[in-house]
Amino acid sequence: MKIKLSYVLFALILSGSLFAQDSLSYSKNNLYLELLGNGGFGSINYERVSKAKVYFRLGGSVLPASSCSGLDFNRLTYLLITGAGILINIYKDSYLEMGACTTIPIFYERNDSKIILTGVFGYRLQLSDSGFFLRITGLAFYIEHQFYVWPGLSLGYNF
Repeated sequence: MKIKLSYVLFALILSGSLFAQDSLSYSKNNLYLELLGNGGFGSINYERVSKAKVYFRLGGSVLPASSCSGLDFNRLTYLLITGAGILINIYKDSYLEMGACTTIPIFYERNDSKIILTGVFGYRLQLSDSGFFLRITGLAFYIEHQFYVWPGLSLGYNF
């Protein structure tokens, strides 16, 4: 009887340990290129998605600063992109995405950088296994007494 009880306890401990490992191993890493979106014309982003379908994002972009004669590639604007949000599963690997993002411009020869807060809403195809990653988003933000809506398309890989 004692031997059978020890097997049952061992099996319960082992199954609890395996379950805990499964929840930790679910977190996904996404690496993707976003066209338009928070980075202006484009950005490179890294994102971490937890089992609770909450994501945290960090990205960067480099844009030419505008001048009177058009685009000046000798002066650049760097953009730091951070964000967080939640994914709502609608069908298998398809999700609705809602979140908030900040874009922090760092201007060349200027010290008056303003943080741009953005609301994000969109569709996401994220496979439960590693593979292709797709996001189609709409962004809404308010700058200098103007309200803007801006699209975004992200393509990448999750692992």
